[in-house]
Amino acid sequence: MKAILAALVLFLPAVAFADGALPLDETNFVAAVQNLTKDQIVALLGQPTTAIEVKDNSTGELVGYAWDYDHLNTSTAGDYYKTTELDLVDDRVVTIIFSNGRSGSDTDSESAPEMGPEENTLPQGQCMPSC
Repeated sequence: MKAILAALVLFLPAVAFADGALPLDETNFVAAVQNLTKDQIVALLGQPTTAIEVKDNSTGELVGYAWDYDHLNTSTAGDYYKTTELDLVDDRVVTIIFSNGRSGSDTDSESAPEMGPEENTLPQGQCMPSC
């Protein structure tokens, strides 16, 4: 019985969006995407514009992905964000970032400061609060 219930819970997000449409506004998009698997997201949104594999610096082990989609979501005011980033760990979305510019991408902001790799990493053995 528990296995059937678990299968239904995992399958329901795919059924809810069987028409192929996810909500575009940021609040409803987060609610809809946070329970989907990587494969379900690709089925609904297609391949990301940019996909980066995130690996452990010391072991080289793949720990997740950072996927970018361009002009996918809208703000509460109805304006499109230039980039929506989905960070995935263990086949699930752990972070969603809506951005209007990022250094080093084709959605650069004129005022965005350059960040070197040493400024964009945590010291070995430390992780974000979500760890």
